[in-house]
Amino acid sequence: MAIATYFQLLNQAILLDRKGRSAEAYDLVTEFEDKVVGNPAQMLNFRCCFASKLGRKELALGLMREAIDRGYWYGYDYLLEDDDLAPLRDSPEFKDLAEICREREAEAKRSSEPSLKIVKARSGQGRPRLLMALHGNGDSVAVIEDYWLPCVDQGYTLALPQSSQITFWGGFTWADLDKGRSEVSHHLRAIQEDTAFEPTDNIIAGFSGGAGLALLAVMNGDVTPGGLILVAPWLPDLDKWEKEIISLGGKGIEYWIICGDQDGDCLDGSKRLSSILEKAGARVRLDIVQELDHDFPVDFETRLSRVLKEFQH
Repeated sequence: MAIATYFQLLNQAILLDRKGRSAEAYDLVTEFEDKVVGNPAQMLNFRCCFASKLGRKELALGLMREAIDRGYWYGYDYLLEDDDLAPLRDSPEFKDLAEICREREAEAKRSSEPSLKIVKARSGQGRPRLLMALHGNGDSVAVIEDYWLPCVDQGYTLALPQSSQITFWGGFTWADLDKGRSEVSHHLRAIQEDTAFEPTDNIIAGFSGGAGLALLAVMNGDVTPGGLILVAPWLPDLDKWEKEIISLGGKGIEYWIICGDQDGDCLDGSKRLSSILEKAGARVRLDIVQELDHDFPVDFETRLSRVLKEFQH
């Protein structure tokens, strides 16, 4: 099985596991965990869960111990509630490791703050442009940066906010949407103080839950971009947002929505969002990518380059 990306690895492993092929899922993650750019703590967690489901308790505990020895941690409530880990919970070692996680989680949440990585445009030609890209829930800047980095060769400064809402080692979420909106707005104000980007030259983008937050921020006027790029947008509140989305139709914002035809969680929402925006008079491009699950397409760089050129005209 060919695996090219971190998200593809997780998606394929989950699919195998749902089909009752946990042993194959375990082998897949084991083979590719060092070959993709992603969160090593998450990949160890997947292996631990699959081993536990297979009844290989010592292997599962060994993987959890390896994660702890590396300095990783997982949410304490998750460890006590996830069904996959149920076979391990009577083990004294599991209880000890869970307690270490509880302590690390508390400290991480006390010290976690929003952060922002800036990559300056490589081309100095033309007026300054900004692309701000939000990571998905459970992800981080480190996981999604490479997908968006090519924009700097097209004259865009790349801004990569990381949420302060940490849920496990290296995993951040936008679950508190109001807090996420506040952080994104703060970052944009700070960027504007350094470089005066015109609103029409700003593009807000996001993957999965970050795409949902990007849309919400635009709906509420927290940001006023010229373009919005939504990759595999997670939109569980689309019904509640419909009226506000309709109001965006006359604001001159261009939209690119991209989603895989195998993305069972986000495909219907992507199609419906596109339909709402089109009926409201907005300019929308909807790309449905064949044989793609919840991930960026392998030719994302080419697609992004094309869309950025369209947004500039």
